[in-house]
Amino acid sequence: MLKQLDQILSLFSRERTELSVLDAAALLHRPRSTTYRLLSQIEKFGFLDRHGETGRYRLGIRLAALGELALHSTSLQQIAQPVLRQLSRQTGETATLLLLIDGEGIAVQHSESAQRVVAKGLVGRYWPLHASAGGKALLAWRPEKVGMSLLKKPLKRYTPDTITTLSALRRELKQVRARGYATVRGEYMDDVWGAAVPIFNHREEVEGALTLGGPRSRVTRARFPELGEILIAAGDVVSRSLGYTGTYPRPAARDE
Repeated sequence: MLKQLDQILSLFSRERTELSVLDAAALLHRPRSTTYRLLSQIEKFGFLDRHGETGRYRLGIRLAALGELALHSTSLQQIAQPVLRQLSRQTGETATLLLLIDGEGIAVQHSESAQRVVAKGLVGRYWPLHASAGGKALLAWRPEKVGMSLLKKPLKRYTPDTITTLSALRRELKQVRARGYATVRGEYMDDVWGAAVPIFNHREEVEGALTLGGPRSRVTRARFPELGEILIAAGDVVSRSLGYTGTYPRPAARDE
């Protein structure tokens, strides 16, 4: 039953949030009747919900509850939660914990700015690795070959300022390492600017990224060094809490 549950739940994704019985049967290469019985059984346990009018299935509220429990039980998220709140209070901007999941930067935790105009923090939001501060932080401190292999090619253009060539991205990541923190200037969303730093684990591997973001009216080029220093201090604290004993990145020179 666990294998069947895994097979069914794996059919859902960010792009495919609902499925009919016919859809699931085709994807599983199983008869419609067998698939219907399986979906109905999983629905009964609360892992799927069925729309009353369309009959289509979506992930159930029980999974959301379990996800919320997992969110507060993992060591990194427990450590990061008060740090995110402090970052947001200290800077007035939205602070986010970003993880690399299936080759994408995914926001798993955030503390939203109390300002009237904010960069909206959404748990589960996808941030492209080449066009976000957090994504660049996830790439910059990995071996170049590994980082480049994570990218979806060709690099997608989201705004006129998006980096779309590997050569330009390599130059950017070199600057990120020298600076000690990554930046983004309207490369994914026109009005969203931000900065980010890596989080390292006890194996000195990149575990995630801490980000700060807001509208370009507040997160200006002149403000990047301030945000970078605050993030570097926070990233160092979180990394040490995960058992990191290496030398945390520090700016070689301020080029912002």
